[in-house]
Amino acid sequence: MNPITQPSPLKYGAIPFTQIKPEHFIPALDAAIEKGRQVIKQIQTQPPSFDNSIRALEGCTEDLEFVHMLFSNLLMADSNDELQKLSMEIGPKVASFANDILLDAEIFARIKAVHDDREKLNLKAEEKFLVEKVYRDFRRSGAGLDRDQKNRLRAIDERLSQLAPKFRENMLRSTNQFELWIDSEADLVGLPTSARD
Repeated sequence: MNPITQPSPLKYGAIPFTQIKPEHFIPALDAAIEKGRQVIKQIQTQPPSFDNSIRALEGCTEDLEFVHMLFSNLLMADSNDELQKLSMEIGPKVASFANDILLDAEIFARIKAVHDDREKLNLKAEEKFLVEKVYRDFRRSGAGLDRDQKNRLRAIDERLSQLAPKFRENMLRSTNQFELWIDSEADLVGLPTSARD
């Protein structure tokens, strides 16, 4: 049983960190991506509307965002070689799935259709804001690019997803190896007694 994908037995649904092992992350991530893909398939089968396009799209990555956020927080708070290695696998998976959504011409056409009709759809202010935000996010993420440009952007994003964990690993090692040797009282001038002690 994977504690990441199961409801928490703890009070207030607190995350059971003591039960989570590194080997739980990839299966949880894969399940979240598959669930997201199923939602995307459902989105593509109906005429575009706010509910079946914008709202459904917002919900399709919730599980993925939870798993990724959980992993990222654990990586930052309690990193080790195993988690660092795992981040080299998780980053590209997340980047690839995000690009599958953001660079999909059919999905963007649906978003654009709702965006273009937003004034006629009798949307609440927050729904209209969401439509505009999703449309803007897709545009800024390359949805309007041609196929060659999208392929180039995808390659860049996937490369960045490999470099970012390596950068974090290098920074962590550098931080962990840092030592400051003070061998002269003069170097402590101006520090309060508590810091000097």
